[in-house]
Amino acid sequence: FMADRGYINFTAEAVNKALLIVKDFSIDRTAGSGTLTIQLPEKGVYKLTVSSKYKSSVDLVITTNNNHFYKNTAFLGNKTENYRTNLLSLPGYFYVPEGMSRLYFSINNSNPGGKGYATPDDINKAFVFKDNNGNTVKAALVTTNDSALFYLAIPSGNSGSFWQAVKMEQYNLCFSNISNVLWFATKKTCSSTGFVATVESKYNTCITQLTALTPGTEFHWEVYDLSKWFYYDTRVAELPNYISPNAIITLKTGNNCNATQRLGDDEKYLRQKEACASGALIAAPELKPILYPNPSTGIFSCLQDGKPVKFEEMTITDNKGIKLAVLKNDMQINIGSFAPGIYFYSSIVNGLVYRGKLVKL
Repeated sequence: FMADRGYINFTAEAVNKALLIVKDFSIDRTAGSGTLTIQLPEKGVYKLTVSSKYKSSVDLVITTNNNHFYKNTAFLGNKTENYRTNLLSLPGYFYVPEGMSRLYFSINNSNPGGKGYATPDDINKAFVFKDNNGNTVKAALVTTNDSALFYLAIPSGNSGSFWQAVKMEQYNLCFSNISNVLWFATKKTCSSTGFVATVESKYNTCITQLTALTPGTEFHWEVYDLSKWFYYDTRVAELPNYISPNAIITLKTGNNCNATQRLGDDEKYLRQKEACASGALIAAPELKPILYPNPSTGIFSCLQDGKPVKFEEMTITDNKGIKLAVLKNDMQINIGSFAPGIYFYSSIVNGLVYRGKLVKL
């Protein structure tokens, strides 16, 4: 805030009902950090408007609680869509409405510093777009008379679905005829999907190995590092020995779930890599037990490293912390009699406590 000035207002209102204001809240220059909770009264479309005055600014982290959060217009002021500062915001998911044949977007820094306008080849090197089937889609100029307006062709049968931008470098984009869904609120990782990165000494060098924690038969890895892509379709993937800690790893499984992380954000992996490089003994990774499948109609198995494991105790609670069940010395739980919804568990496996969330269908 400016000295002696500052004002930011948050207004949430229903789009399809006149004068239904759900929340109207303002802060001034004396305000500190905090949480603003908006309770939506029923299903529908709601609009959040954030207005600032007197050169005010605010950093927002928005948790959507399984609702879709999207923008329906371009940002006003000097804001642009630039996600390069946070590589983990990619892949960015956006929704292509039913029946759409072309998706338009503009490049708002197409001629940076007067060095020449971006060509389609420049844009397709700086961005990678993928359709709902994971196929790469190339951008094309709308007209040679406008070097900043591009489009993606939407094949028949590929609309009405989520697409992705999995790479963004150098240029800033602004979608022209769609709402940018699930980019400002990153798609949530399913609790049953996860992986661990380890280092092994093989072939007289240090090899990075990725292991999916979820059992099954369908695994798809996408690894982006140093402007190169690597793809694997096995539960265990062995990466090239020159892979860097800046590599972005995405695991997709057959249950429409994904998990993304940067290698260098895993301290255990970095310690293993350092130990391998020095010739020291590499410690075995610690794999967190999970309940699978999740969501489920009621039966969940306790797995560790993809194998059944017995828990000493399992406590199930609701979202208010009320204890609903306590199970002991088993490898499976059955909450088939529970109403569909979200539950929480606390398990003890080999003397250690693990917590997580269950989704009962």
